[in-house]
Amino acid sequence: MNIHFDFLHLGVLLITALILHQKSENEDYGYLKLLGYILLGGFSFWINEFPIPLGIFIALMLVKNASLNQETKRTGAIAGLIINLVFWLIF
Repeated sequence: MNIHFDFLHLGVLLITALILHQKSENEDYGYLKLLGYILLGGFSFWINEFPIPLGIFIALMLVKNASLNQETKRTGAIAGLIINLVFWLIF
């Protein structure tokens, strides 16, 4: 089980680096903000062993109000959801 979480962290960091590399506008703490959007996009709420991806909705609402790098943040939130879906299928 620890191996899966290590791959999760490595995957999140690699995806963050790839998405940040295509970023067009410089932003203070852009790496940390993008990491937050990825983690928020992957957040899910479980009800009776059924996951509800609540974080993607919150992340997309926050992206809509962002002034810089909206497309990069949206891509990060969707990447977080995809990472979460992959781990739903594994476990």
